[in-house]
Amino acid sequence: MTPISVTKQVENTINLIPSELSHFDEQAFFNRNGDTWSPAEQVKHLELAVKPLILAFRLPSFVLRLLFGKPNRPGRSYDELLTKYHLKLSEGGKASAPYVPKALDTAAEKSTVINDCLTRHHKMLKAANSYNDTNLDKYLLPHPLLGKITLREMLFFTDFHIRHHLQSIQQLYGNK
Repeated sequence: MTPISVTKQVENTINLIPSELSHFDEQAFFNRNGDTWSPAEQVKHLELAVKPLILAFRLPSFVLRLLFGKPNRPGRSYDELLTKYHLKLSEGGKASAPYVPKALDTAAEKSTVINDCLTRHHKMLKAANSYNDTNLDKYLLPHPLLGKITLREMLFFTDFHIRHHLQSIQQLYGNK
């Protein structure tokens, strides 16, 4: 995939968020199903997860190299990274503290929570588009479960992370 197609794929997935959540009224959007995150908390988690990527993709590449080194293996495909992520989840991997959403104020509005998430993701994509195809595989970023992964792999992760949470919302909450 070229960087344009990788970021376009992520953009298309991001743009699914409003339509996938459109059937939730305000109350259902903020209500939890037992101990699981509410749809609003899952969207907030996606926003928290992408927030550090905005800065990371804006850093000069030499800073990424100094901080995280250089890849010592070929980049993984989308499917290979997805398999590794599912393995980590099956081993008990969970979101670490910085990415766990705090309880949302009941005065918050569904549209605000969704728009904040979309805005952060679009900022990240704008920064990611500054990298050419070759450089997406030359630089690393740390991931809490996956270790150091290439910039391209981080974009792959962002794509399936959104899909994972949208699917989780549908499975847990259905059409409310």
